[in-house]
Amino acid sequence: MTGLETRVREALIDQRADELVRYTLENPEYKAMITAIVPEVVEMMIDSTMDLASTLGEVDEEEMAEMIQKYKKEVLPKIQASIDNPKQLKQMMYEQARNQWKSVRQLKAKLKQQVADLKKDCEISAEVVTEYERAYDGVIEFVRTNDRIVRRLTKIAETEGVDKATQKETRYAITREMFPTPEEYRTFAQRGIEVVRNFFQQAQSALMADGEMGQDLGRMVGVIGKRMEKIQEIGQKSQEDYLENTIQEIYG
Repeated sequence: MTGLETRVREALIDQRADELVRYTLENPEYKAMITAIVPEVVEMMIDSTMDLASTLGEVDEEEMAEMIQKYKKEVLPKIQASIDNPKQLKQMMYEQARNQWKSVRQLKAKLKQQVADLKKDCEISAEVVTEYERAYDGVIEFVRTNDRIVRRLTKIAETEGVDKATQKETRYAITREMFPTPEEYRTFAQRGIEVVRNFFQQAQSALMADGEMGQDLGRMVGVIGKRMEKIQEIGQKSQEDYLENTIQEIYG
């Protein structure tokens, strides 16, 4: 990745985080959705941590239960309170924005590390690891579209600068070139949800085909997938409203 492309991508991430913060603060329904999702995200993190520790034989159930209660009592209220603070809210949204503009290169690097861990630490068979890698195919293909957008904006940045390339009007013009109609853009945006759902299903199925360790990891992936589905259900209406608002801005 070139230095200019990196600057373009980082600018897009920062802008996306700002947009999410502004939309959250201006729309009570969206803010309520974020507030409702936070406990689910926390539960998902706890579930995955417990399952991984259990799989690796490093869990003391009584100690873990105490840690969970302490986390919920002390940390969760702080996370929820941060939603009312624009600066802290942006930190939350920044990670979401970073995931949206993640590159194929970054995604493949993440997959490479996961594969190494599965082989070395979890002793998952080569055949199962290969199937796990295939679960990423849909995600990688979806992310390629973001790479194409960033490359087009980088070309503009080469002659007109990063600020011009990442202006909302410039981004929207590129989006209209790639998706000439609102329906095409809507289909693309909604496909992202399906891609994530398929990944968790395929990854779980792949891991469950291995021995005891693989089945434990598969159950962990399944739990995270279920949590993700619940999060999507909670936020479905607000996310749909946000998408339609975005479409209105892009296409007028």
